[in-house]
Amino acid sequence: MAKILIIDDEISIRSLFKRILKDEYIIKECGDGVAGLKMVREEDFDLIFLDIKLPFSDGFDIMKKIKEIKPNIKIIIMTGDPSKENIKKTKEISADGFIAKPFNIMELKEIVSQILQT
Repeated sequence: MAKILIIDDEISIRSLFKRILKDEYIIKECGDGVAGLKMVREEDFDLIFLDIKLPFSDGFDIMKKIKEIKPNIKIIIMTGDPSKENIKKTKEISADGFIAKPFNIMELKEIVSQILQT
């Protein structure tokens, strides 16, 4: 069973992921980038959903650090601000995907399935 880490400061987002994906995947979560980096060092994940705006850190910076630790890990960037700038930056740092909040259940399941199959 694939293992997914959700790094987002919004408890409601983390709870939504767990509710939607818990039957098909192992879901772990944390509320900030520092805790996320610690978890990445200690555990293996198949996929990470990473919010851009996090307490104490920027999601793009956290992604770079995660890729230094585990270069092959799949990362999907999440944001409530799907501006052209954020989408461009996501492509520049070679994220595996991008999802704008709010998202619907089918969209979430589809992106998880697509990313984990590659």
